[in-house]
Amino acid sequence: MLTKWHRADIFTALNKRGWEGPFPNSVSEEEHRYVGESYSFRRANEELKLHLVADFGDGYSSLKSVETAIGVGCEREELWLHRTRDSKWQRQLLFWADRLSGIATPELREPNLPPTSKS
Repeated sequence: MLTKWHRADIFTALNKRGWEGPFPNSVSEEEHRYVGESYSFRRANEELKLHLVADFGDGYSSLKSVETAIGVGCEREELWLHRTRDSKWQRQLLFWADRLSGIATPELREPNLPPTSKS
């Protein structure tokens, strides 16, 4: 469920990485089935579109149905919302914002994923 602090944390993380915004976007009738809110962010010649979306199975009915934030720009990147504003949420949010901003190092893996096997 999307809360005010989710939105604030997401916007702050992007702003700290040089993105200007949020600038609200309108949502088409088709998109409104699953998109709760849509925003743009700008940095130099780049634009990032951020959609706050509901579970595709249930569709969007209110902000309480929003479960994940998907950044659409260079690549589709998902950030799953957490129920609590804990350190796990903060790590995943910062990793996501870095990746969208092109500043994550390739050696870093997303927090809390199982180790990969190297052959």
